[in-house]
Amino acid sequence: MLNNNSKVPLSVAITVYNLRGEAYELPTREIPKSSPVYVELERELSLAPKDFSRGNLQCRYSGLADQLTGQVSIVNAAARISFQATMAMGGATTRLSSVVSVATTHAQGFVAVTNLSTHEIRVTDGGAGRDTIRLGARATEVLELNELVRAMPGRPGLITLRHDGAPGELSAAGIVFDINSFSSTLLFVDPGEAVSNTLAGAHFYSGAASKMFGLPENGRFRGILALANTSASPTQATVSVDYTIDNRGRHIQIAAPFLPAGEVVEIDVTEKLHAMGVDEFQDAGVDVSYIGAPGSVIASLKSVDTTAGLTFDTPVKDPLAGMYRSSGSHPWRLDGSFNTAVALKNVLPKTVYAMVVLRFDGGQYALPRVTLGPFQTVSISLRDVVATAKKDLDGNSPPSSQIGKVLWFQEEPDSLIGRAEISDVRGRTTASFSCFYPCNCGLPYFTPNTSDTWLYPGNITLPYLGTQLISTDQRRYDCNDSNLGTFDVTSSTAYSSGNSGIFQFTSSTIQAVGAGSTTFGGQTLRNTEAPPACPVQSQADPGGSGTVCQVTINSASVASNQISTTLSPSNLSGPFSLWQSRSGSQDNTSQQNVTRNGGPYTDGFALTTSTPTGQYATIYAEWSACSAAIVTTYNYHFYNYGQTHQSQYTLISQSTCSGAQTKAYIITNLAACFSSGLQTTTLASDFEAQVALNGTGKRGDGTYLKALAATSCLNATNGKPADASRANTFVVVSQVTGACNQTLSSSTVAQYGHQCGLRIFISGYGNPGTVKTVQDECPACRFDPPHFDNWTNAGGPSCGFTVPDLPPTGMFVTEQVQQ
Repeated sequence: MLNNNSKVPLSVAITVYNLRGEAYELPTREIPKSSPVYVELERELSLAPKDFSRGNLQCRYSGLADQLTGQVSIVNAAARISFQATMAMGGATTRLSSVVSVATTHAQGFVAVTNLSTHEIRVTDGGAGRDTIRLGARATEVLELNELVRAMPGRPGLITLRHDGAPGELSAAGIVFDINSFSSTLLFVDPGEAVSNTLAGAHFYSGAASKMFGLPENGRFRGILALANTSASPTQATVSVDYTIDNRGRHIQIAAPFLPAGEVVEIDVTEKLHAMGVDEFQDAGVDVSYIGAPGSVIASLKSVDTTAGLTFDTPVKDPLAGMYRSSGSHPWRLDGSFNTAVALKNVLPKTVYAMVVLRFDGGQYALPRVTLGPFQTVSISLRDVVATAKKDLDGNSPPSSQIGKVLWFQEEPDSLIGRAEISDVRGRTTASFSCFYPCNCGLPYFTPNTSDTWLYPGNITLPYLGTQLISTDQRRYDCNDSNLGTFDVTSSTAYSSGNSGIFQFTSSTIQAVGAGSTTFGGQTLRNTEAPPACPVQSQADPGGSGTVCQVTINSASVASNQISTTLSPSNLSGPFSLWQSRSGSQDNTSQQNVTRNGGPYTDGFALTTSTPTGQYATIYAEWSACSAAIVTTYNYHFYNYGQTHQSQYTLISQSTCSGAQTKAYIITNLAACFSSGLQTTTLASDFEAQVALNGTGKRGDGTYLKALAATSCLNATNGKPADASRANTFVVVSQVTGACNQTLSSSTVAQYGHQCGLRIFISGYGNPGTVKTVQDECPACRFDPPHFDNWTNAGGPSCGFTVPDLPPTGMFVTEQVQQ
């Protein structure tokens, strides 16, 4: 497989070398831009000499370094054997190491070592006892595993190869297998390239097979991790596994093995997880840390189902080592029974994000931005992605093509490792690809700029206390300045308000907390870290503006016939309504329906003779100046009596009465009632009757008499004469008072079944009306309720005459005022 990572086609010359280093030239291949191409070497070599059945190959092209990557897969479908060899990309030292991990006691294997130079080099096996290998220029030698690993067969071991050439001049690849049972690639690494004492592997299988990847439903996998100490000193390692259940990632330590110098420890990950009660999960990855210098521990991880003959190799590598570790460029294929899974692993203890893009002949398709929790592994079945037929944010449909390239990029520096896993379940073959995506950017290299980031909505209008979700899309670019697609970056965008007294944010939800206009914006992530020599254009964060509309009912008073409102902001205009509702009723009484600009307003209650009677509890105001009508409420209670009889009563003067003199009793001491100071006298009969009715009278000597029924002596019996009654007994008082024992005035009224202190508003009696307080009893008012009798000091006819009603008609709309 040849993988063109550039934006132009590449002409690639392929030279095949046999074991002796003799060359055979294949026809030049044209690799389309940003595409992988599969070259079937068996067919290409059908005309080559017979001794070219084994060897190595070299690819040459004109272009920038690393624009072309590649990998060789060797497959024997009949024997269920497959393994891979990645094209060599240099090295840091003259040493290569590999962990040999076996799944059966009958395992065997081979290692091919190749001299990539134009001169002879000598290779030693690092202590297995084999003679030094002399390799001529471009020569290859194939060795059996038992020649290199003392522990073979049936046990894990460590291979260490050293040579006398320059770093990167020796290449090694190998396989360990058991016919029809399992086969696994031996990955050789240069320990000197490590930069940290950590290792990580993205995605392995354990227990029941995942249906997501089309694996046999009856399959049972064992996850086998082998750790090798490549140093001359013992060390301690810690092994942790991340796994996902119901899309929630978990991370647990499963082992802390001691590693003697030069030894290998094999861990059955499935068995360890089972012992901890973990058997079924969606995705999983592994993390290893160790004590010692970087590169002193290497690892191998495989998922083996010996019944089905399936083995998946998971590269376990230093997540901080290697070029362009921030990205991946892998082939994918869905033809026939092939499926491709993209596996990404977060190596940080915090949530990070990844971008995944499918490129294919005729276009590209950006998957939704991938969220990875702390240490979490996420695997994506590309067959499932294509099956959804869902368009991406740029409107692109999933590919109809069967092959292509998948790219992934991290956003947080040093956060991810990843790979692609291609499997043919029917053919029982698998391949893992962890090719990097090189940065050969042409100038200039841009991160997303102002025109590539969109804030939705960019302009909003909200009612007071209203909320709205904000979202941000961003077009991303790879380090070669190629469009990666548009991604939803809402979850990692920090939103802010230009005025927190108007707008406030909770995550991506904006809330209107005050009236007015202001700006808001989001600080979005930049693209992945810029590669060397690639300038970055500064990014302007997206912004928008918005307005908050508010209707406030400031106050209400029936007594002043005023409802005070404020409409904000002042620069908007729209229909305005004001109404009130009765308790327990669905009916509303409208008070105002006009179009208004923002600002303060005062309205009346607009009560009329047709306003329904009853208890009113709530005032409503609505303003439709914003995109949505804003309704606010104000709790204000009053009772509307409707059209009400308002009569008058006044002081009864004895001089106006001419009735016959009859016996009467006068209590001179209110506190003593009948028991002390009781006077016996005579009064005009009509004077007695009027005082008993109206409540208070005035004798000729200026003394005020109050009706017995309106005093606290009403029910007194001590010393009470047998003929003393409500009709002929009175109490001397110092001033004119009512049944509530409060002084009567022009602002007091009497009521049948009086409620002392009750305040009423007589609408239209004065401007806008008059408030009076109930302080007296009105027995006659019971005949036409609601009826209020108003005290007047104006005098006028008394005995035998009626004081006229409140002018002009005595009928007024009346409300009980909220206390």
